[in-house]
Amino acid sequence: MQSVLNFFLLIGLFQYCQSAGFLRFQLTADGDCLLHLESSYYSETVRLLAYETRSLEIYSPGSPSEISVRFHLLHHFSGRSLCDPSDHVFRLDNNGVVDSRVIDTNRVILSVRSVFECEQGYFGPQCERRSRPIEVSTAVVPTPSPLFSFEISDDVIIYFSVAFLVFLFILANCLFCCSRSGSIRSYQDTLPLEIPEIKVFSIDEYSVCTSKTEETGTEYVDALSQFTSDIKLQSIV
Repeated sequence: MQSVLNFFLLIGLFQYCQSAGFLRFQLTADGDCLLHLESSYYSETVRLLAYETRSLEIYSPGSPSEISVRFHLLHHFSGRSLCDPSDHVFRLDNNGVVDSRVIDTNRVILSVRSVFECEQGYFGPQCERRSRPIEVSTAVVPTPSPLFSFEISDDVIIYFSVAFLVFLFILANCLFCCSRSGSIRSYQDTLPLEIPEIKVFSIDEYSVCTSKTEETGTEYVDALSQFTSDIKLQSIV
């Protein structure tokens, strides 16, 4: 019975002491090529385009302090080797420091940037500590639903806005016309009223005035509704 308890205790301690993290790479080459990466528990070949950054990560279980990765550059089309493989050692320190390196060959220059980060749920200098999940219970308060629910679309808002602007335009025109007609009417009221002078002549219906011109011999008789003319015509031989 004691041995069984010790066995489960060792398993629990092993699970608590194990670490997990990711070694993240950012790779940039000045020409098209293939890059083969290989470590003790990782192997992958990726294609790199000229001046395009490619990101990848290597998972690191357990609690190692460093990891060795082999880099091998290959031709992007034929796959033949462009240089001899080179091994690089990376520290697995969770300190947020970015490690920058350059692999220079005769044909391709490779820039390598790496940083080590812990897996979710782990923390510590080498991600050797594991955080315990904490259950947080939140009370959900039901919100009362409204009796009448409706949604106003954007089209309805636009239509109402245009109608309101048209109404304001018509109202402004009406006010302008009313004010203009009132000003014209008030101006006409201020003008002086000119009354023509009426000359009255008194005509005596019993008087008769006779006038005669000397040149034509025409005789005019002024009376009520009477007009006589005596014209003497002379012929010259």
